[in-house]
Amino acid sequence: PSKNPEEKLYSGIKNIIFMIGDGMGPNQVTTARKQLNAALSMESMPISGTVCTDNILSQLTDSAAAGTALSTGIKTTNGTVAKDSDGNNVQTMLEYFAARNKLTGLVTTSYLLDATPATFGAHTLNRTNYTNIAKGFFDNNISVLLGGGTDEFSATIRDFETGENITLTNYAKQLGYKYVTDLSQLQGVKNGKVLGLFAHHYMNYENVRPATEPSIADMTEKAISLLSENEDGFFLMVESGNIDHAGHANQLSFSVADTIVKCLKYDLFSFFSKHSQHFVQQPVQLISIFFLQTHAAAHFFWHQNGILFQLFAEFCDRHI
Repeated sequence: PSKNPEEKLYSGIKNIIFMIGDGMGPNQVTTARKQLNAALSMESMPISGTVCTDNILSQLTDSAAAGTALSTGIKTTNGTVAKDSDGNNVQTMLEYFAARNKLTGLVTTSYLLDATPATFGAHTLNRTNYTNIAKGFFDNNISVLLGGGTDEFSATIRDFETGENITLTNYAKQLGYKYVTDLSQLQGVKNGKVLGLFAHHYMNYENVRPATEPSIADMTEKAISLLSENEDGFFLMVESGNIDHAGHANQLSFSVADTIVKCLKYDLFSFFSKHSQHFVQQPVQLISIFFLQTHAAAHFFWHQNGILFQLFAEFCDRHI
């Protein structure tokens, strides 16, 4: 066994699922609970708390700075993705676990190159530099990339074979990604790397989502199924980004609907019990974290697990 305390800390973890409800603060949770007349599934978890995710200048914080705090444990400036305030790259949780032979994935209902998923898989000083963010995803060899954003993936990058400019989508295909654009195509993917883009920009709110568009549950189940083929486990970040968009637009019904589908209709523990045959080793060690990211602070719920508490504390200790 390793003599490195950090290696001992993480060595017992097989699968990590980091769930974020962007913009899902106590008000959204309370409203959803009242509408359902029932507690959300995450509220049954025995441990909860709050961490500070504001930017280093203590200004109104954006998703890039808040997401960087969650993914790296480092506070930074607004618009900055997984870099410190001096512009240096900071290792993310996704990169940490990828270096330990775990497969990785990003799922979001926002556009895939948006700030929150970017902070887990890329490094850039400008959250709108979509080519750099996509290149970061590809350089990190992220196996599962699912969300909206065909418009953002229409940006170009230099073809490594011809030297000509090609779209990010075509670049991904050259790297071996299966490219899918609707629920039926996603369900047909059985193995390998996948890039799924299901909307021009943001995906639809849950209560107006067309049947051809996968839900956050559909995307997460497919991601888990594909990533679980790796005997060393996986790291998966799942973001419900539309809760935040609905909040900005003052659309309460949309915000509540996306909160409910994030926290009640999709129960990871039930999923693992139902689909345990998909996993290579038994028993599967699942760690599930729900973060309610409201930019200045992130509220968390997790299943009782000593390793889990130390895992996040290790990252948070850098700035809390």
